[in-house]
Amino acid sequence: MFIDETSDESNESLQVKILSLCKDALDVEVDIKDLNYVNRLGKQKRNTEKPRPAVMSLVSNIMKKKILFSTAKLKGANIFITEDYDKETQLQRKELLKIHLGMRATGQQSKLRRNGLLLNGKFIHFSELIEKYKSYSDKLELNIEDANFKQREIDENIRKKRRINGKDTSFRRGSDSAASSPANKD
Repeated sequence: MFIDETSDESNESLQVKILSLCKDALDVEVDIKDLNYVNRLGKQKRNTEKPRPAVMSLVSNIMKKKILFSTAKLKGANIFITEDYDKETQLQRKELLKIHLGMRATGQQSKLRRNGLLLNGKFIHFSELIEKYKSYSDKLELNIEDANFKQREIDENIRKKRRINGKDTSFRRGSDSAASSPANKD
């Protein structure tokens, strides 16, 4: 069961397909007003039977949770619904998955959660896991130095994204917004 793609497919027809999938397969009533946008990823290739993945953005997190919770109803179908993570989170989750599989192999209860693992009922953050379970990651051929480098890269990107509270940082370069000028500082 795929969300079929035609050569002349428009975003409106893709919206209709996704809305009907949510209604029929997931038993979740999604209205067109609940959608922020819907589109396909990548360029359309000729002579291919495999449809491109579709991305859907919702206005409400409540609706997103309903849809993600209902994905168990798609078991056995060739449709997969997952959250779309940024590149940093994808790298973290890739490393977390390796540690998670190592924990499960040793008989520990492990569940993958956003930025860490739930180990035997206790949540452990990604950075703690890298430090604490080096032996598991070595067994899984996880390069700790590479993971730490990735973590430093992620931390650096997060720091760049955050607004630094300080005297000289109230003005953001490249912005013509009056709210970001030094005179309007709160």
